[in-house]
Amino acid sequence: MAMFSSHEKFYFVFAGEGERYYLDSMLHPDTGTYLWMELRESKYDYIYEVELFNTGFLLKAKDESSVRQHNALSSGWFSKIPAIPSGQNCVEIEETALRQWMLDLMTKTAGRMAAVTFSLEAFSRLYQDSKSRKQLNRLIDRPENQHSILIRASMQLKEDQLRLMIDPNGVFAYRTVNGQAICPELEELIRRRSAVPFLEILKQRLDNRFVELNAVTFARLQSLMRNVCFQRNENWSDDELLEYTNILYSWWYLPEIMTVKELNYGFIDQICAKFLPDARNRTDIYVALYEALTSTGGWKAFQDRVVILRNLANSEDTKNFLHTLNRQTVEAKCHVRLANTGLQPVARMLWPEKAFRQAVLMNPALNTGGGKRSWAVMQTKLLRPVNRSFPREHIRYMESYYQSYQDAESQQDYDTMCRAVNAMLFGGNFLYMEIDQNPSSELMERWQKYNDYLDKSKKYFTIRIQNSVSTSGSVYEESTNAIQQAQQVEYKKYLDAMDAMLKIIPDLAESLNTEEVESVMATFTDIVKQHTGKLTKPGKTSPKESQKKASAGTPEHLTADGIEMTAEEAEAKLRAMNVPGMHWMK
Repeated sequence: MAMFSSHEKFYFVFAGEGERYYLDSMLHPDTGTYLWMELRESKYDYIYEVELFNTGFLLKAKDESSVRQHNALSSGWFSKIPAIPSGQNCVEIEETALRQWMLDLMTKTAGRMAAVTFSLEAFSRLYQDSKSRKQLNRLIDRPENQHSILIRASMQLKEDQLRLMIDPNGVFAYRTVNGQAICPELEELIRRRSAVPFLEILKQRLDNRFVELNAVTFARLQSLMRNVCFQRNENWSDDELLEYTNILYSWWYLPEIMTVKELNYGFIDQICAKFLPDARNRTDIYVALYEALTSTGGWKAFQDRVVILRNLANSEDTKNFLHTLNRQTVEAKCHVRLANTGLQPVARMLWPEKAFRQAVLMNPALNTGGGKRSWAVMQTKLLRPVNRSFPREHIRYMESYYQSYQDAESQQDYDTMCRAVNAMLFGGNFLYMEIDQNPSSELMERWQKYNDYLDKSKKYFTIRIQNSVSTSGSVYEESTNAIQQAQQVEYKKYLDAMDAMLKIIPDLAESLNTEEVESVMATFTDIVKQHTGKLTKPGKTSPKESQKKASAGTPEHLTADGIEMTAEEAEAKLRAMNVPGMHWMK
């Protein structure tokens, strides 16, 4: 089936930078060549590509027939459209001339089919002001004909590309005098007041007009493995080809699998992660896989791990794992993700099974409602482009939570590791929640409270270790021990109260709509204010006074403002809210 149709006016095309496409013909074309091949197969007669160049644009004709057609349009006594020089396939062109060339191509090429691929940046600049959009009116309002416009962006969407797509004053939000938009489906999403994963919705609406060239699909992975087999000069059976493809496919979609069923997936990640450490981080996914699998060391590592998997093949976990994915459902989802946001480490992080097992054994309150599955659900949506600009302040907090996790992991502080995961669950699920952009808003205070929460958890761990090894000695040492013990009690009280409340975060994210979430989180904030406080800094106190105050009760410098409820009372109050659709750990 052809990828494109000239009966469609408009396409979005997403591709990885530096990517190559490993075809069954053993050709490895780059993105531009592969796109030209697909357009040719779709029966387009003239194929062009436009991108930014210096202060203007660069117009490329992808073959000889396209060069001849361009030069025919540029001929004429008064034409300002530059011809493509003999022996070349591109020409630099100014903004005004390019807009005129677009109109001529779309209106004067009767009986033939033309396709023009614009970079997202080039198309946005070409029609950025009201004057240029008068000419855009004619392109949008033109009747159905045999020409298509393709807008090309990266599969790992950069911040400036996201901004161009969702700009309420940009070209995709523009309407003609007849009320038409270049892409009505996107224009409606731009104007939505609530934050939504707009590219996922857009893919559903555009269907085959939303093209992800280097999305990981089973068919493309199978073609890749055929190329690997050819390169290695080997002869695989159909069963071996299927097995290798299935392993790579399952590894790539680990988070998707975990949202369907909670499984012990560590073994499959170990099979691939050690020799494919950077494949998930690169825009040229297939190049990364091909390079790893055709290298001597990479192929040996892969084969060694395939043997391990074969030995595990009879285990129930392995059988379930390799047959959980519904390929059609997974590949129908949007695979465009945000690039370079600082969230990638969290998106790649595996669920800390050992840490939770160790921590929950001693402190059941740390167990979240959703566990592995809630973590996987959060990860699958963490890098989804939303119709909002990057929430930079929130991302900085997420980076801080992740750093706290790493610090705790190095100290084997399992409680803080679990609390950091809970903080990241909160951050990932409420990254784009509608808020006042003022940093002093309640939600920003809540993000900061998580930082305080993790900071106190790390301090509690340090004090607990110190208290476990402290010995009696001088009056000063005994008074210091008393102060630390009092600190430990106060930190524990604070942490217990917070732990009890934060169990609701994963369930909130999955079971409530946006309005319900905002209502519950407002109540959540009120409760936090009632029974969490800041521990004041120690003042200057003599050892004798410290010992006296410690024996009498909580020292003056350890007042905890407003801690009025126990963990059990806090949890009971939250449960009593009876929010529709919200469930709790039993």
